[in-house]
Amino acid sequence: MELFHHIENGVCIILVEGDINIFTVSKMRVDLTFILKQQKLKTLVLNLEEVPSVDSSGIILILTLYRELQEQDVQLVLCQVNDNIMRCFNKTQLDKIFRVSRRCECGEDCLQCLEGQA
Repeated sequence: MELFHHIENGVCIILVEGDINIFTVSKMRVDLTFILKQQKLKTLVLNLEEVPSVDSSGIILILTLYRELQEQDVQLVLCQVNDNIMRCFNKTQLDKIFRVSRRCECGEDCLQCLEGQA
């Protein structure tokens, strides 16, 4: 599992590559903590386009991240979510807790997409 990020105008876009599971959540947590300490954010976008699956430990990590960001008044957006992960979010009703999208409406440029919805 790898994270690649870009921060601009208070928006951090993180491309996640690989499964989010019991074997990768510890590293992901450390990497996210490092990224989030870099500067004050208003929105964090997790681009899950390259994530084939998320297990229960990955869901707990995302929920924990959501709660922590909420306390800091930072919005969490999950985009490019594949059908399998989306079904899991639908069944658990996590899609009602935070913003989840199968695609970024703008294609590749998440910043443009977010600015259009602000």
